[in-house]
Amino acid sequence: MKIKFLQTIIGILLILVAISVYSGCWHTGTLGIQKINVGGTTVYVEIADEPHERERGLQKRKKLPPDRGMLFVYPQEQMVQFWMKETSIPLDIAFITEKKNIVEIYHMYPEETKRYRSKQKVQYALEVNQNWFSDNSVTIGDAINFPVNKRNNP
Repeated sequence: MKIKFLQTIIGILLILVAISVYSGCWHTGTLGIQKINVGGTTVYVEIADEPHERERGLQKRKKLPPDRGMLFVYPQEQMVQFWMKETSIPLDIAFITEKKNIVEIYHMYPEETKRYRSKQKVQYALEVNQNWFSDNSVTIGDAINFPVNKRNNP
């Protein structure tokens, strides 16, 4: 009797987890959430440093908490481009050099097909909720700081 009850509870929990993942809840990725400093303000980001993570980005998410974002990490500086296919959250994106300075910031709109291309080679891109940069007085030229970790080694 107890075993059948436990199996039922475990089954319900698995269903709830599947529903929350499918519905676009906040995902933590393989590295979890990392705390970074952007122009003197703290933001918690999911690190996208593998090709499949960078390709998916924040697609299919329904919401993004106010102090959260995604940091895209490339192995070296390069020209990058982003778009909002299958992304329903209005976002801002900052392109960031190897020296961790913001060189461009753009507003991006849900489901937009326009491509946002960096004008110069960058090693990082940071997506946050739209207006996060202006609301936190973060501008072009500001620096980002974050710890070194075993996968993205910034």
